[in-house]
Amino acid sequence: MIIYCIFFFITCLTAVLIKYGSLTSAKLTEYIWFFILVLFVGLRKDVGTDYPAYEQIYTEISSFGDTSYSVEPGYFFINQLVAFFHGDFLWVTLITAFISAAFLFKAINFFLNRDEKGIGYIVFISIGVFFVYYFSGIRQGVTISIFLFAIKYIIERRLTYYLFFLLLGSLFHTSILFFIPLYWVSSVPFRRDLIFIGSIVSLILARVGITALIFGYIIDLFTGGHYMGYKDLFSGGANTKTGLGVILRILIGLSLVGLSKTWIKNTAHIILYNMFAIGVILYCFFLGVDILNRISEYLTDLMIFIIPISFSSFNYKSKIIYGIIVLFILIALYYSNLNFDGMNIVPYHVR
Repeated sequence: MIIYCIFFFITCLTAVLIKYGSLTSAKLTEYIWFFILVLFVGLRKDVGTDYPAYEQIYTEISSFGDTSYSVEPGYFFINQLVAFFHGDFLWVTLITAFISAAFLFKAINFFLNRDEKGIGYIVFISIGVFFVYYFSGIRQGVTISIFLFAIKYIIERRLTYYLFFLLLGSLFHTSILFFIPLYWVSSVPFRRDLIFIGSIVSLILARVGITALIFGYIIDLFTGGHYMGYKDLFSGGANTKTGLGVILRILIGLSLVGLSKTWIKNTAHIILYNMFAIGVILYCFFLGVDILNRISEYLTDLMIFIIPISFSSFNYKSKIIYGIIVLFILIALYYSNLNFDGMNIVPYHVR
């Protein structure tokens, strides 16, 4: 647990140095944090729920040239490449951590200015995507980072580039292809009252098991395949329990929607808001089935940008109050993620 506290402190210190240091030292600090992040994720051993499965994938590919697991070609290639040079699984985790962090780094530097970037990094390590997808769901961790970067091409109206990066992301996790239609997301802000109603209704539907029933019906349409095992695992809405982390994420999401008139300043903000609003509703609706909640994760992770942007919209006194509240919530989320049952994050082991 101590090493995670140290990492959180380093990230907070990085945020301060980026904001108040000279331009050169701020950029140097940012790059140092980037490499600390890559090493922290890449050097771990037996940390993360899916770590043993990914290690088994590499063992099979390095031994037999193939794997019994269903993995996309991009991740398969990285394993093949490391195996070709007789490397250890350590290199697979380091390479994927580097790719994920690089796209996240580029995305944050596109959407956030110098005063906002540090807050973005703190939000990133706190809200769940860091532990769930960088430590466990490695393939989707890469894909989420690519998607966050690709959003810039929605704002710049460059469809070819957007499609290219979504196709690139699909080489690691095909779920990213669901977001091709988002290129045409409205540049007019969605009504806040409709977002609130949609979120509440979605949460109720998830709680009573409607989401799980729909998912079960869809699974029944298949005769086999990679996701068949999820039907029994998630039947009956067994995972609709709303723990601290879930409650905080919903409250943060609805709060940012409620504050949208304060922080929306341009078309880029409107697009982020609309995509995030869709994500909040999907997050509530998909609480019934964890595998589907991975879809909403792409959009709810936009709070990495939105929280810092919203922070900049307040005056000095309001920033202090808002900052204290946000920091308290982020610490609670960070702690919640570390102690989430089955996450296998604590204790941290290094190779």
